[in-house]
Amino acid sequence: MLPLAQKPCGPGEGVPLEFRWDELDVPPPFRVFVHDEDYDELARIDDIGTAFCPVTGALATRLAEGGVFHWCVEGDVAGRPVRSALQTFEIR
Repeated sequence: MLPLAQKPCGPGEGVPLEFRWDELDVPPPFRVFVHDEDYDELARIDDIGTAFCPVTGALATRLAEGGVFHWCVEGDVAGRPVRSALQTFEIR
């Protein structure tokens, strides 16, 4: 089973406080990947031990500029990476 990216999603105002997902049957640690509207990677956050990740630092600064972004979460099952579907959100 794949982890399920939940929040942020869709249009919104301001920088989200965190990325949140449903682990389903995927154990930690997790990795979060954030991409711009052209799918260029903006950030990769590794070694996350919970089903959420705060938005801080340079990533928060970049997201504050606004635009369309995509993100996903990845974990490992039986030594193989499993990744959620991309979730798209917009900051106006």
